[in-house]
Amino acid sequence: MRFLVMASFVAVLSFVSPAHAQKADTQPGAAPAVASNLDLAREVVRASGSAETAQRILQGSREPFIANVQRGGSYNQADAERLWDLFMEEVEVELPVLIDGFARLYAETFTAEQLVDMRDFYTSPSGRALVAQLPDFAIAGQAAGYNMGAQAGTRAEQRFRAERAQGPT
Repeated sequence: MRFLVMASFVAVLSFVSPAHAQKADTQPGAAPAVASNLDLAREVVRASGSAETAQRILQGSREPFIANVQRGGSYNQADAERLWDLFMEEVEVELPVLIDGFARLYAETFTAEQLVDMRDFYTSPSGRALVAQLPDFAIAGQAAGYNMGAQAGTRAEQRFRAERAQGPT
């Protein structure tokens, strides 16, 4: 059960970071000025909707979380729901720290010019449209990843059982 909870949370984290697939085109040895970029990086992360995306993804994980907790056999419905509520309270405390960590990573990775470009994009009509859709894309990606993992796990278990049935080679 703990693995499933952690796997769900890791999946959320993978979608929280805005533009997580982007990489800076900085020149070798030309490190950005981190302190001066931090406020700008925070603007980028705020404009990207990272916190809102994480919260929506987590809310979408509520029912699977509760079902997984109950499958473990130690909790009834009410207890599983209470555990979810406590989990979300803990996430609410930690999420701002996580989001600020992304801002620090951005400040260390991107130049001020790149951060301005990102901020301008996320605050543009196209950027706002993307930000509005990101939680839905992330939830769909999480579901697709879960299904792929479940199928891969089933096939791996079938192969393992077949190997085991054949005995040592």
